[in-house]
Amino acid sequence: MSIGYLGNVVDLWEKLAQCDDLRVEIGSDQTSLHNPFFGGYYPVGVTYEEANVMMVKQPELFKKKVEESLRR
Repeated sequence: MSIGYLGNVVDLWEKLAQCDDLRVEIGSDQTSLHNPFFGGYYPVGVTYEEANVMMVKQPELFKKKVEESLRR
């Protein structure tokens, strides 16, 4: 089975990790991690619109949130 998911993959992976009866064999995250702090990655818990504003007005906070999300 193959599924598509529109959202932050961290939310999906954390939910799937809680499922005892579901085994995920492979996954792919379609991001632009060559440029994670300028729109290539959006942090968990922040809407697309909020992230775009934060990226411009609070770039250090945006970078911190991206790094936290990537560690998760």
